[in-house]
Amino acid sequence: MNIQPLRDFVLLKAIDSSQGRSGSIVVPEAYRRQHYKVLATGAGRQLDNGQFSQPLVKTGDVVLLSEQAWQAPTAGGAAERGVFETLDINGEPHLMVREWNIIGFARN
Repeated sequence: MNIQPLRDFVLLKAIDSSQGRSGSIVVPEAYRRQHYKVLATGAGRQLDNGQFSQPLVKTGDVVLLSEQAWQAPTAGGAAERGVFETLDINGEPHLMVREWNIIGFARN
């Protein structure tokens, strides 16, 4: 199945970070559940003039998610930037998050 995210959404798949490394980057224990590979990106965030800003992450990047990405939305949308969707693609779990939730990456 081919899924193309819209706007500033990014499709992620968890990768095995049990050894705590991504190439030459050491991933701290506390962040290992937030270690993902970018599978696809949308066109980017839509600006006031109607154009789109290009996403900073690219397909194939290894990224860390903000802890905020795991928080449920609160009344009034206070955690709106932390909303994510879980998807089951070919029996494997994936996440669809807003690019805002990505706090760091290592380009291959």
